[in-house]
Amino acid sequence: WTAQVGRKRLPLLSQSEVQDVGVAIPWVRLPTQLYGWDIVNYNGVNLLWRGTLGPVAVLTNAYAGSETVKDSPYEALYYTDGTQTDSRWGSIRGFELEAQWGDVKLRTAALKARSSFVVNTPGEPPVFYPSAKLRMSTVAVSYEPGLWTFSAEGLYGDRRQEYGLDKSWSVQAGRRFGDLLLLFGHSSYRQVPNELTEPAEGDQMSSVVLRWDAAPGRVWKLQVDDFR
Repeated sequence: WTAQVGRKRLPLLSQSEVQDVGVAIPWVRLPTQLYGWDIVNYNGVNLLWRGTLGPVAVLTNAYAGSETVKDSPYEALYYTDGTQTDSRWGSIRGFELEAQWGDVKLRTAALKARSSFVVNTPGEPPVFYPSAKLRMSTVAVSYEPGLWTFSAEGLYGDRRQEYGLDKSWSVQAGRRFGDLLLLFGHSSYRQVPNELTEPAEGDQMSSVVLRWDAAPGRVWKLQVDDFR
């Protein structure tokens, strides 16, 4: 058992907690279709258990907290006139469950929260957007037999009280050649607005990554993305 209090990454996706640790991930840049969100941390508590059930290694984790990002860089993607946006996820509650049996690892996670915004436009009074329900769930699978590696991950987000639904997924396949890893991947994001006649976001990215583990703690990577 492990109990923690403080500031942590939201353990929503398989690489969330190490997404800023270069040696822990194969990419130069994570697939933004899955990992690009306005809130990625929380301040709160969590209770984690690791153990085995027969031949299966199991991890379970439950957490709760909140987070506020002042002048959100994520929201700056949508405002180009100097407008600043403060984003908040309150009443965050979530869990993750992971099971590994030999070369196969399965993972699922979910969270719910209430999101709100304060939009500060130069020369105008602040605009407060009231809190709205937010729910996200993910599922992931990976298989690493010998020198090969295969993985897939998907996310479903319900933000209909704000704008609609988020649907994203990513698949990867690669092979190791000694200290080298050659990885191919494709990721997709699609927004489904509440009103189907409204504009909706959508993008996809194909990537080729070459990673060289030059020494313990020292990694070189080359990544080419085709982003559409």
